Amino acid sequence: MIFVLFTVLLLLLIIIYTSEKKDIISPSFVFCLSFLFSSIWCIVFYKEWSMELFHANTAILIISGVCIFAITSFITRKLYLIFKKVDMNNESVHEIKIDIFIKVLSLLLILFSAYMCLRDVLRITGYSWGNIFKAISRYDYLSKFSSQSVGFSKITTISRYISHSLTYWYLYVLVNNILATKKIDFLNLSIVIMGMASSMTSGGRNSAINMLLSIPAVLFVLSNRTNRARKKLSFKTKLTIVLIPLTALMIFPKLTNFVGREVSTTNTYYLGIYCGAEIKNLDLYLQEYKYEINPDKKNMTFRNLILWIGPALYNVEPYGYDLPFRSVNNNNLGNVYTTFYAFLYDYGYIGVVVLVALMAFILQFVYEKCKRAIIGNKPNIWILVYGYMFSAIALSFFSNKFYEQNFNATFVYSIVLWIIYNKVFISMKFKHKK
Repeated sequence: MIFVLFTVLLLLLIIIYTSEKKDIISPSFVFCLSFLFSSIWCIVFYKEWSMELFHANTAILIISGVCIFAITSFITRKLYLIFKKVDMNNESVHEIKIDIFIKVLSLLLILFSAYMCLRDVLRITGYSWGNIFKAISRYDYLSKFSSQSVGFSKITTISRYISHSLTYWYLYVLVNNILATKKIDFLNLSIVIMGMASSMTSGGRNSAINMLLSIPAVLFVLSNRTNRARKKLSFKTKLTIVLIPLTALMIFPKLTNFVGREVSTTNTYYLGIYCGAEIKNLDLYLQEYKYEINPDKKNMTFRNLILWIGPALYNVEPYGYDLPFRSVNNNNLGNVYTTFYAFLYDYGYIGVVVLVALMAFILQFVYEKCKRAIIGNKPNIWILVYGYMFSAIALSFFSNKFYEQNFNATFVYSIVLWIIYNKVFISMKFKHKK
């Protein structure tokens, strides 16, 4: 059955690719591609994970989810074309100029955020600076699976919002200016790299990977905006769009030690757990699944949103994810179950239909705005938003990324801060002594 799933997903990808006019970063194409990619890993570990026992209901759920996403995206695109102007903006990218003092200040803010985060992690876990990696790993576990309060201090929280938003903003500037000038601003590059490193100081690698995956989206949109580029993307651009996800895949195991974790398997199997075991875990879950309305059951889909705004409305205690670890034939499968798990867990099969459709509508609408956004002397907010959301589509095979990372304080504050950066950083100029 896993081969049936792979074949059907491949056919759907071809259909979507054709209907989307070969747009390789459109939401529906990337969503389908993510599950096709994951199914390949299931085939690679066919024997180890007993994939001959893969069930039809799991394949039907995944295929149906991809179809619902693709159909909703198609309808949204058509409706947008009816109610909005169809003309595309054709302007080429121009260099975004930022004063060097602003860049240095941005780098210092990111370094300050990293220090404050590490200090709070040590305070919460009780470790010393000599055991910083153990502290990071422990904090990551507590934040995801424990009911223990592990909140950062207010100044640390604010500094992390600033660091997170700065990294995405400068990432856009970096890509834009490379296209405009054919040169790399190494101070800008340093800001992006340090921002990615700073995002891992609380134990998670997701933010760094998300930032890396946003590059192909921003690059494709900006490259695709000129008349010349719209006709045919350059070979270098295509190669970059392909190589960046592969780079993220290759460095993922290497980031394990950075966040204080240990790898007891080969790198190939480790990647297999993160890239393909989700489908097998979903299959195991579905065979024992029975949806029940349980008022004591904690919401998985909107956990981050609830923990953010919930305390202002009612008494909300911190809670972790209900993600039990799985294994097959004594082979570890991890504890993630694709994006469909949270929808099923909270709202049953109807939840899958509604939440997948809502996700597709939002993403396609943002993408339509993104394609028609005006490119000027500052980062465009719509392109920044789609770049931010892009990893959630690409990693749909992994977990409920869309509602976790887009329905929370970090994303909302990032948008506000991007607007501020556009207003302040672009206009501020200092006199420099020669």
